[in-house]
Amino acid sequence: MADHHEHEGAASHTVETGQGGHEERQQVRSATPGQSQSQGLDFQPDYNALVERVKQLTEERNYFRASFQASATKLRSVTSQNRGFPQVDDSYLVNRVEALRTQIWSVSMSYFGDERARAKHESEPVFIHWMKHRMQRDLQLESFVESAEHRPMLAESFIWSKIVFSVFGQFWWAGDYGRHLRFPYGAIREQFSPTVEDFQAFQRWSATTTSIIQQARMKAETAGELWGSEETEIAKNNLIAQIRACLMPCRTTLRRGLKEALHDIVDEAIKVDELISSQLARFEWLFHQPGTPEFISSQAQFKDGGEIMTGQAAAEATIALCPGLAKRGRSTGEEFDKVVILLPMKASREAPPPIPAENRAD
Repeated sequence: MADHHEHEGAASHTVETGQGGHEERQQVRSATPGQSQSQGLDFQPDYNALVERVKQLTEERNYFRASFQASATKLRSVTSQNRGFPQVDDSYLVNRVEALRTQIWSVSMSYFGDERARAKHESEPVFIHWMKHRMQRDLQLESFVESAEHRPMLAESFIWSKIVFSVFGQFWWAGDYGRHLRFPYGAIREQFSPTVEDFQAFQRWSATTTSIIQQARMKAETAGELWGSEETEIAKNNLIAQIRACLMPCRTTLRRGLKEALHDIVDEAIKVDELISSQLARFEWLFHQPGTPEFISSQAQFKDGGEIMTGQAAAEATIALCPGLAKRGRSTGEEFDKVVILLPMKASREAPPPIPAENRAD
């Protein structure tokens, strides 16, 4: 067997030969490459390769050490700024909301964007109630329902209304914890005085609560425990059933899939709500009635594109389609006196044609 020993900087090599049933061991010691070469064994190529390899490993070590130190410094800086809370780039959040907009618009066009495929239905009272807050006061809901071009707008606007006021800020993502948080969350939000300091303190409470719940969920899922809420699932199913029932007068196709498509929309909205809840900045949904001072003073963009409208131009809107999104404060939890509009509201200025007298409801 070959042995390898190291002492006093010398390399020891054993060469085995078999002659006459006996082993002859020859010890060759090399203090330098020159000495080994003089004994007939050339280790120069191996030695040079070893030197190059050591040099390469040293450079890699120094690179990774510098990278680690830079990352650690950046992490400490970020942690000190947001005090351990996750920060989300505004562009990422905007993209998530834009994707949800596209998802809702696609469903509205697919199931409500053609001639009616079933008998005329009377509009549900809850549908009338919600939509009168999304339309110009002097317009009639029935005129939108009877117009093939405007029915998708009704569907889009109604779905967004239910998402904004029934899902966002309701802690549906928190499982069983959600029902314990909805009441105090709403009560605190409505009763505190809207000063900059109050906004900041409330949002820190919201972000802290979200972080604690997310950690509890992570531990439960790691342990293989089920995380969810039967109550939340029932609420989701009831919401989807209500949306389907209210939009029945606008339904233009009998093909299946609407229930599943609405489930996907609600699930994505819950994820967006969790993302917003975890931030130190405060995000507010803007969904005002066209023609009101709140709508005219806010930013709105018409669905046919073009510049963002305010003032008199915004007063031309006939129906609000999608909510806007405003951000108060910075992602670090500072400067709560500043508000920026990340997304303007989306609206339409197209008025539906008047209903012929013979087709009007009595």
